Amino acid sequence: MLWLTVLVSLVSMPLLAQVPPGMMTQGEIDANTYRSGTGNLYESAPNTAVVIVHAFADEKPVRLDRSARADLTNVGNHLGVAIIVPAHEDAVFTSTALGKYILSISAVGYLTERQEISLAAPDRNEFDIVLRRDPSAAVLNQASGDMPKKARKEADHAVSLLKSGRTADARKHLEVAYELAPSNADLNFLFGYLNFEKKDYGQAESYLHTAASLNPRSLQTLCLLGRTNLEQRNYPAAQSAFSQAILVDPEDWLPHQLLAYTYLQEKEYNKAKDEALIAVTKSGRYGKNASAAGDQARALIEKIEESKRASEAGAIVPVAPAAIPTVDPKIVLSMQTWRPPDIDDVKPILEPGISCPSAQVLEGAGQRVQEFVQDVANFSAEEVLFHKSLDEAGLAKDAETRKYDYVAAISSQRGSVFIEEYHKDRVPQGGTPDGIGSTGFVGLALLFHPEMQDQFDFDCEGQGEWRGQPSWLVHFIQRHDRPNHMQSFSVGEKLYRIDLKGRAWISTDTFQIVHIEADVIHPVRELGLLSEHQVVQYGPVPFAKKNVTLWLPKNVEIYFDFGKRRYYRQYNFDDYMLFGVDVSESRKLPAAAPTSGPNADHQEDRK
Repeated sequence: MLWLTVLVSLVSMPLLAQVPPGMMTQGEIDANTYRSGTGNLYESAPNTAVVIVHAFADEKPVRLDRSARADLTNVGNHLGVAIIVPAHEDAVFTSTALGKYILSISAVGYLTERQEISLAAPDRNEFDIVLRRDPSAAVLNQASGDMPKKARKEADHAVSLLKSGRTADARKHLEVAYELAPSNADLNFLFGYLNFEKKDYGQAESYLHTAASLNPRSLQTLCLLGRTNLEQRNYPAAQSAFSQAILVDPEDWLPHQLLAYTYLQEKEYNKAKDEALIAVTKSGRYGKNASAAGDQARALIEKIEESKRASEAGAIVPVAPAAIPTVDPKIVLSMQTWRPPDIDDVKPILEPGISCPSAQVLEGAGQRVQEFVQDVANFSAEEVLFHKSLDEAGLAKDAETRKYDYVAAISSQRGSVFIEEYHKDRVPQGGTPDGIGSTGFVGLALLFHPEMQDQFDFDCEGQGEWRGQPSWLVHFIQRHDRPNHMQSFSVGEKLYRIDLKGRAWISTDTFQIVHIEADVIHPVRELGLLSEHQVVQYGPVPFAKKNVTLWLPKNVEIYFDFGKRRYYRQYNFDDYMLFGVDVSESRKLPAAAPTSGPNADHQEDRK
């Protein structure tokens, strides 16, 4: 049995009953017909909407020259649909239930674009989305140089397929072209690129070495060759390739960024920072894509400084393989639209000219969390867990709902916050979903407790808003020089501490925590944990008998890539009761063992 640490809500939020987008209702025989702005006709079931998305490359009216993936996910119930859209065409979703959705568009070589949309009435809804090029992605151009006409035709077809991520189909056409022109530099590069995508780094290196020999001034051939060496942890060879790339074009930011990452792997922190700073400076030449390039380089600088501090403090600094860190530039776009972006991949919108009173915000938030611990003490609830596993495209494979009786007791002493939790199946349910159990339902907000704040570094970024409410935005990250008692994964008898980073939205007038999002700082390869993203929304919950209102988690979502599989979980609690304050409002503990012993579901020490 595997046990996973997650954070879960205390209070319920009912799921919205809505039709999954793209599926017809029972009334589809009376379908409505809508005409798009281009004159196309689309049928949709009664009381549903049609969503038409026009995707552009860099600027309107330039259409994408490759297929794209369009995702439409219902905000209320998390049901969604994804479609592959051919090049130059619109994405169309028919029979879509009314409500709020997250619309995202992804394409190879471009940064994913997301926006929230609202479908308020049965109608035609058209949206324009402009994708920006990923400044670190390989540019897949048509092959040049001398080659037979048939080879050129096959190569062009292969490039078109590679742009749409269809590597298996592209290989067949590349093999025909390569047999006719094996000494063509571009064909060797394309074969190297294809094998890199398939993670066959030995084959990729062979083709890319040939391509670099045939055309030693190809910047992206040298960069991809260096990346291939990084994946194989051959750092001297990677340094050589990136240094040659810099000689080819000293003004390009990417080889400096990649060279900086290579130095980081070898713990040459000063050299790494120098190259990363050069990358930041050079990234300004990229016009519309300068922000994305600069953000990647600045994120790497933070990583370098963090690693250097940890090293100087005598801590063990894990050096991950080149493909793992999010700051490492990707050759092609990773279409991970199944989960929200990493907290550091999203730059919050802040009110200009308003400075954050950091000490006051942390003190105020800490006081609110202290009150929460004191007022709640013990509570019970009817717990509902919605769990689904996802395929590689982020689409649901299996989904199920479980119900439990749940009781928790919270106490604090100097330097510690203790939690005991109890679970009992409401009906026989046969183990846990996918063999993964979870506990730790009090919430992520406990990291702001005064007894726990010294475990984190906090940065009050400024004033923004959450759902129209003015809020202070506070970024947090686990400190390496402090013990971690917030989160852990337990596999068998082995416990893995998981470091967290995230951002909290804190009300400017009451200092109540209204929203938190968090990610793991680093993947844990030996555990098989590649990512985990938590989203917790808080709100006031009145208790009439006590004439008290407590701020509690109302909705908690967990997205995690664990054990070579992806999962989504949502937690809701109903019939929430306090006890230990008023015996008349108490409920008996379930006849189940608490999670505080060695066989715990999964542990969150909160010390």
